[in-house]
Amino acid sequence: MLQIMLVEDETPTRLGLRQMIEEAGDCVLIGEARGGREALEQLRRQPPQLLLSDIMMPQMNGLELAGEAKRLYPRLEVVLISGYDDFDYVREGLRRGVHDYLLKPVEPEELHRVLRQVAHKLDLARTALPQTFARMQQWRDLIATLAGHLWMAEEAAFDRQWRALAAAAAEELGDRLDMHELYQQLLYRMSERIGDDYGGRLPEAAFRPVDFTGRVGDDLQAAHAQLRTLMRQLRAERNWGRSQAVLRAMQLAEAQADDPALSLQETAEQVGLSVSHLSRMFRMETGRTFVEFVTELRMKRARQLLEDPAAMVYEVAGRVGYNEYSHFARVFRKQIGCSPSEYRRRLGIR
Repeated sequence: MLQIMLVEDETPTRLGLRQMIEEAGDCVLIGEARGGREALEQLRRQPPQLLLSDIMMPQMNGLELAGEAKRLYPRLEVVLISGYDDFDYVREGLRRGVHDYLLKPVEPEELHRVLRQVAHKLDLARTALPQTFARMQQWRDLIATLAGHLWMAEEAAFDRQWRALAAAAAEELGDRLDMHELYQQLLYRMSERIGDDYGGRLPEAAFRPVDFTGRVGDDLQAAHAQLRTLMRQLRAERNWGRSQAVLRAMQLAEAQADDPALSLQETAEQVGLSVSHLSRMFRMETGRTFVEFVTELRMKRARQLLEDPAAMVYEVAGRVGYNEYSHFARVFRKQIGCSPSEYRRRLGIR
């Protein structure tokens, strides 16, 4: 049975994930926490095999929790839950050895897929033969070369190197090849290359799930097809300056979301673009307007505050960037589907 600890600060989301885990079978939830510090206390008492944690949490975020948990228990597997705007956190997670990440809203099929992969990986780890340092270094060098061809969109060179990788995998690893792990290593190598030029963000195609079957030949073919798609998208998205501006605008919005004066015009001035230019770029790259993005940030913070019994409902508006409670209440109802007071009642808070 796969032993899991769940860390999620949003109560409705945590309850939904708990139900999905219970329905997955062959796994058991041994702990739940609302934040990173609480999770660390539980980890020290009863370490799980898998830590399933949200990235964006107050006090200690999911990346900080993952780093500390992996320091305490190096063999611990970590899966992070991410919002659409968290790709820079995802890159850092790959660097820290996170197994995978899931996009919100989490679908049961995706969660169950990842749980099966983790369980399979742990089974292989128990039976795999140790490799020599030289063998491991050769493997890392091969992956680094492959990632370089992928980054430069050199299709012919990439295909040649991929065939070499496939041959080495079949000869040296056989059925022990963990294609998911190989794919994650390639993404990490890619994100290292992108870090200086593109703000650390891989194109969205990189994060679409690949359906690995556990059969080496089929998995190599599936990964190759996905990476070729990524290569084409990289070629089409070589406007690094544009993405740096949008990433900076998102960072400014996150830092200033509680300020009623936050506006697209002010943000455009800070990133050095016209309002219309930033507006078009922001929608093109994120699929939503700047105002919609700010509203999502404010509503997430509002839900966190409303879940605190000590917070007064009428005070929440001012703490998330709204001068008038009536305006805040209208936006909250439109986004969440109920009034702030009703949201608290559903959580059992009076």
